Amino acid sequence: MSPTSESTPLPLTGGFWSRWMAKRTLKHKLTALNMAVAAVMTVTMGFLAIVFLPIWFGQIFQRDLASVTDIIARNVKAAVAFGDQATAADLLKSLQVKPEITGAWLYLPNGDVCAQLSGSLPAAIEPGRLEDGIARFHSGDFYLLRNVTLEDRVLGHLIVRADFFTAAASLIWNIVGVGLLVAALAVAVAIYLADRLQGVVLDPVLHLAATARRVAIGNDYSIRAERRTQDELGDLTDSFNQMLTEIQAQDSELQLGQARYQHALEGARDGFWEVNLATGALLFSSSYERILGYKDFEMPTTIDAYLALVHPEDRQRVVQRRTDYLAGVVPTFDVEARVRHKDGTYRWILARAAAVRDAAGHPVRMAGSHSDITERRNAELEMHSLHHQLLIASRRAGMAEVATSVLHNVGNVLNSVNVSANVIANSIHQSHVKDVARISGLLEAHAANLGDYLTTDPRGVRVPGYLAQLGAQLIRENEERESEIESLRANVDHIKLIVSMQQGLAKSGGWTESLTPQQVLDQALAAINVSSLDRHRIHVEKHYEELSPLLIDKHQVLQILVNFINNAKHAMVNSTAERRVLTLRARRITGGDQEQIRFEVGDTGVGIAPEVGPKIFSQGFTTRVDGHGFGLHSGVIAARNMGGALEFASEGPGRGAVFSLILPITSGETAA
Repeated sequence: MSPTSESTPLPLTGGFWSRWMAKRTLKHKLTALNMAVAAVMTVTMGFLAIVFLPIWFGQIFQRDLASVTDIIARNVKAAVAFGDQATAADLLKSLQVKPEITGAWLYLPNGDVCAQLSGSLPAAIEPGRLEDGIARFHSGDFYLLRNVTLEDRVLGHLIVRADFFTAAASLIWNIVGVGLLVAALAVAVAIYLADRLQGVVLDPVLHLAATARRVAIGNDYSIRAERRTQDELGDLTDSFNQMLTEIQAQDSELQLGQARYQHALEGARDGFWEVNLATGALLFSSSYERILGYKDFEMPTTIDAYLALVHPEDRQRVVQRRTDYLAGVVPTFDVEARVRHKDGTYRWILARAAAVRDAAGHPVRMAGSHSDITERRNAELEMHSLHHQLLIASRRAGMAEVATSVLHNVGNVLNSVNVSANVIANSIHQSHVKDVARISGLLEAHAANLGDYLTTDPRGVRVPGYLAQLGAQLIRENEERESEIESLRANVDHIKLIVSMQQGLAKSGGWTESLTPQQVLDQALAAINVSSLDRHRIHVEKHYEELSPLLIDKHQVLQILVNFINNAKHAMVNSTAERRVLTLRARRITGGDQEQIRFEVGDTGVGIAPEVGPKIFSQGFTTRVDGHGFGLHSGVIAARNMGGALEFASEGPGRGAVFSLILPITSGETAA
């Protein structure tokens, strides 16, 4: 389970305003957002007005002053020409109709004042210091000179003074008043639009949250959310419905698989158990209690009390296996041990389990099954005894190869069957279906501020993408289970054919098929189960020549190649080499007068010492602690029966090895 449950809200991070906004409803947030946008727009427009208005007004002010000066200069020509100072003074007084004009002077060419509207000019502003038609700014006033001309003859100079700041202040106060009115209208419109439009945004989100809550509470994956918009929320609703469809299908398949698994275990009379690793509390199913002769609720309720029932010789091995599994040293937990029956005898029990881990990866529970394998172990002991006697008899009669080949080849395939079964069990226990409830809890916990949570919260913004990834993950889990089931079916067919072939030992040869060498090597690799190679970090390299189909005894060839690959895997697992590479090759060679096909399986494992080489294909010889020494020997016999041979090459200990199967080429088309 996630550490964040439905009753524990996510922590609020960020500054004061972030925490304050996180506590508000989505309606209030949308209103605040619209008001903030209106305020930003108003402030921005005001800032632009403050920056650019003086420049624009200054240009307009200068153009207006130039126009007025030009008019007065044209009208005063006659008065200057005839020396009529009174008329010139009256014309200058007409400038008083414009309040921003505070002075005017009419100079004659000799520097005398013909007429004036106010006091004297500053020393820096004189006719000789100004250019015709060019405005000059001095001490807060604009001064503009215009020559009074008649037929290209200068009659005088007209200078006009205007107060810029007074005119600008009047304009700015007018603009501020209009700006405040616009700002008030903008805020009013923002509030109105927020009130009218927030339902369009909120309704789909709240509907989606309510649907998710109904699914989580009732575990009813048939419920669907209604798409109410055509935007991203509509797309999210479609994705949510698609996820529910996929989860519903996965849930149905999972329930069916669990039911089948339950029936299979009940048919096998297996028992279930679960332990809380934090408290040590232990629970058993009634079927398991019956295996050991106890009635309901008579079994120990703690892990320590149960370990007291385990045989002293097996107790340390069970504890060590559990410790290694929980620490990640071994990928699976499966162990066989003797457990004391209520009548005092011991029963052989096979325990399999998987750990449930928290979000940090720490194991919190273990759950699994117990199978009574007492009869099987007794049968194995009896079979071991009979097998020993059979080997003695078969060596005398020349039939040891038959028995050992059957045991070895079936054993190789059974290893793959066991791996596939464990992979399927682990996949069921580690399914991501429970993540749907966690997402629903998050959405429900933030229903009041769901919009802000999905758009601004670091967790919330990942929810839509996580939902899509979760749907894809559940599809991948289903595909992986189907792949493992197909592998189980193929391995069972292989075992059946091995048994069928050994039943016809008196016959010469087996069932031949037309296959390409590439297909044969790939099938041999699949029989080992590629996931087991991945767990041991073994990289597979394939080097296949383009070869036509061949007529071969498929299952005898597969037995040899599976044995090669299995030996290579163990050689690399037991090696200290950092790089583990399994190399598969198929190529055509020439052997005498006949074309041959060479299958090669190479590894970077422990290698083979020179003194071991002559004995490598001998019956009963093996370098593995748990080996039998029958695989390579039976492979030599099978290769000879097919007209081929086995070879090996190694540069010594720690340098890896290459095993080869050489067969004569018989075209599948020719045989047909």
